[in-house]
Amino acid sequence: MNTVFRKLWPIYLAYLLSQFGNWAFRTGVVYAIYDQQNGSNTVLGWTIVLVYVPIVIGGKLLSPLADRFNSRNMLIFIDCIRALLLVPILFIPALDSSFSVAICLIIVTLLSLFTPVFSSAQSVYIRKTIDKENITPSLAIISNLDWFSTLVGTMCGPLLLMYFDFKNIVIVDLLTFVASLLIFIFLLQKGSEHKEEKRQNDKEKELPLSGEKLDKMTNLTILAIFFLNLGAGVINVYPNVVARNVYGVGEVGLSYIYLANGIGGFLGAFMIARLRKKFKLINIITSSSIFIACSLLGMSILNNFYLSIITSSLMLLFGQFFGVGVHSYLLKNNPANQAGRITGLFMYATFSGVALNAILFATLLSKAQVQTVSIFLIFCAASSFVSMMLLFMYKVRLSKQANIDEMHKVHSSN
Repeated sequence: MNTVFRKLWPIYLAYLLSQFGNWAFRTGVVYAIYDQQNGSNTVLGWTIVLVYVPIVIGGKLLSPLADRFNSRNMLIFIDCIRALLLVPILFIPALDSSFSVAICLIIVTLLSLFTPVFSSAQSVYIRKTIDKENITPSLAIISNLDWFSTLVGTMCGPLLLMYFDFKNIVIVDLLTFVASLLIFIFLLQKGSEHKEEKRQNDKEKELPLSGEKLDKMTNLTILAIFFLNLGAGVINVYPNVVARNVYGVGEVGLSYIYLANGIGGFLGAFMIARLRKKFKLINIITSSSIFIACSLLGMSILNNFYLSIITSSLMLLFGQFFGVGVHSYLLKNNPANQAGRITGLFMYATFSGVALNAILFATLLSKAQVQTVSIFLIFCAASSFVSMMLLFMYKVRLSKQANIDEMHKVHSSN
């Protein structure tokens, strides 16, 4: 763990700063638009779509670029682009017109387009800087920082809207991107990943068939990630809906939900680094999909504000088990020179599910009726059960492949 911190602390510091500003901005703009449109579920759903669909596109089409260019330079370039994209919002008077809302959504869309490329460049740097055994702890730290910044950022977003102009949130986000950029320029070591990359590539060349066989089953894992997030993606609209339209607790209640959800996600990312020492990653991933489905069923019981907070927080806790576990599993079992592509596929599957969930929410739940929201959450739970079945299929195939490999070794030795 000390080695991980020593090698990656600039990455962690930059990520913490930029994610705090990013979540404060994202939460603020989504709720501001949602509130301006009188709590319209359709507007909320399509706003989430515009936030996440570009991540799907970027993950599929742009993330492989992270494998072709120096990861440090990619991180610097993306932070420059993200900071420049925020500048036009500073010249918008207020979010009280269709034009200003459209400008904000366009900028949010473009920011989202670069999100998977940033994550892929980050994964490439991590994969090529540390050994494979430290991948899970390093990603768990990233997820911990993500949830800490989410916890603070999502709490601050709605509350800042109560006391300050929306531009102040934009300025905070802009400053965090600039700070992240300066860290990458002055603190990220040049070429520190190349020595470890060469050592890992030499090892991987000794076992080409293993990586190749695992890669053939990657699509089944990606499909499981999609169905899991088709269900779990409802968490992006759940806090706003239950706070405003189900329980009527407003911005303060929304902040309470985000606080509890952030703690749940933070604990999940904290615990996965320890659980992977006792259990196989694939078993943690499969079990998590079951618990996520059960949590979603609990979230469908919309008659108690505290029950909604507890079940949604548990869903995010197990969601971190799944997300960190499956991402590190894929990175560990694929070559280092494919880390960007793998992270891109991971984000593609994740946000495809999230975006489709938001589309269904926007089209099927135009009115905030408690009964229809509850039925939708049951559908989300069913989708997570599908993910569980796909993972069981993956484990069966993996076991069969292991038996075949063992038989080949026996015949070769004879």
